[in-house]
Amino acid sequence: MVRHTYISLTAVAAMAAMLAAGCEKEIKVDVDAQDARVVVQGENIVGQPLAFNLTYSRPTFSTFYVRDGEDYFPRITDATLTLSVDGGAAMTASRDGGTYTFAHTPQPGEVLSLGIAVPGRQPLSSTATVPYKPVVSDIDTSTSVRATDYYTAIYFNISFTLNDRATSDDYYSVRILRVDSAFHTVRDTAGNITAQDTSTSLNYRYFNCTDYLLVSNAEVNLDDPTATSTFSGYEMLFTDASINGTNHTIRLETEEWNDYYIDEYKADRSGTDSFAIRSTYYLVTTAYSRDHYLYRQTRNSYSNDELLSLISEPVQIHSNIEGGIGIFGVSARRIDKVCTTVSTEVYNGSWKTPAE
Repeated sequence: MVRHTYISLTAVAAMAAMLAAGCEKEIKVDVDAQDARVVVQGENIVGQPLAFNLTYSRPTFSTFYVRDGEDYFPRITDATLTLSVDGGAAMTASRDGGTYTFAHTPQPGEVLSLGIAVPGRQPLSSTATVPYKPVVSDIDTSTSVRATDYYTAIYFNISFTLNDRATSDDYYSVRILRVDSAFHTVRDTAGNITAQDTSTSLNYRYFNCTDYLLVSNAEVNLDDPTATSTFSGYEMLFTDASINGTNHTIRLETEEWNDYYIDEYKADRSGTDSFAIRSTYYLVTTAYSRDHYLYRQTRNSYSNDELLSLISEPVQIHSNIEGGIGIFGVSARRIDKVCTTVSTEVYNGSWKTPAE
């Protein structure tokens, strides 16, 4: 007679764990202590006074414990910052804790030279050339409805012309900003308004762009007019390498959703008799100094590198601070209002479209 023996998967797993534990060996790795470095954070905008935050870095394998009230990255409060514009006389920044501010507001075309002196440290320096504000024209919008078996979506389309300068290398980003306004009205039993409230929410929208000149890579044949590469995300960064000196049309597409407001405001304001939702879209086009562009590009890649970092080299975030790490960058931004969507108004849970 043949006797069969059955072993549960749980038992097998337990045996494997015991075997693995028996083969365990503790290996100590000596990691050189890292000296704290000066970190400079200066993402500036044309038309606003130059400002910088200074901190010390922390060693990679340092403790993550920080006492209540302490900064995770210690602020540098005793530095001296100087600025020279186009090689002129140096000016000194005012100091407020770890924040340093210059009275100077950057203007397009200026070459800015920054000097940083921290007691006990080697001098730090950096430069930035102030970009020109992007020139945008011919903004157009349209909407389209796409229905599936599961939902109906409204797609919001934006097209515009970017007028690129031929005399310089330029670095850009494009984003779609949506500003949602919810207007609440509460009435008594006689229909008189007893309270009114307005809530505003700002968010950058996820969008798509199909443009082989802007979103291409080495594998795309730029001589083939049918070759396309698609960008999807919240911020599209690109250079003028393939469109230098031209008036280039860019087309973007995003989805329009109002549904989540219904549940949110009904739950928070159960006594509200009605509310209207109005969404306004803005096209945000930004030009960057070269190092500022590379910093944002590598920072975005770092943020999206969670899985790949396990099997590839880690992304190195770009720095242009000589003697330290960080960024001194300047951007020039323009914001164009492109559309206010048709408001949707809700009365006691039933939809109604306002006459406007």
